[in-house]
Amino acid sequence: MVKYFALLISLLRESRVFLEELREGVRLQNKIISLLVCSSLFIAMYGGIIGAYHSWIQALSSAIKLPALYLITL
Repeated sequence: MVKYFALLISLLRESRVFLEELREGVRLQNKIISLLVCSSLFIAMYGGIIGAYHSWIQALSSAIKLPALYLITL
């Protein structure tokens, strides 16, 4: 799990290096999977926060629904 966030941190700290590696195709599949996992987790947290305004059941439902809808649209 830590490796997914390490890639995200490298994107935020060294964006030029990250983008250059994308252009060159360096470990492209790992980058795609890592960013997909990170974004899904953050969207799940966002859904949980939004749903918590109503009830814990809605928070759980939203935490599952938002990443699912995000992945379905891909």
